[in-house]
Amino acid sequence: VCAFFQEPDLLLLDDPTNHLDFPSVLWLENRLRAYSGSFMLVTHDRNLLENVCNAVMLIEDQQLITYKMDFPAFEKKKAMQDKK
Repeated sequence: VCAFFQEPDLLLLDDPTNHLDFPSVLWLENRLRAYSGSFMLVTHDRNLLENVCNAVMLIEDQQLITYKMDFPAFEKKKAMQDKK
């Protein structure tokens, strides 16, 4: 929470919704959507990914691949790529 008020250029967030109640998760989602800087998010919270991400970075086969799309679109594209 303190990081938002310091206004860094990049926020690094590791499972930020762990141990948060529902109102706190909503607060976090709203702050991330309105955040003018960049953030990198590592989480298992699919709802958070779907609600705040507009790009996905995937590490696969020792390569970093960037998908400039929201999480649901990434999942569809990745599923199609994996079928090939």
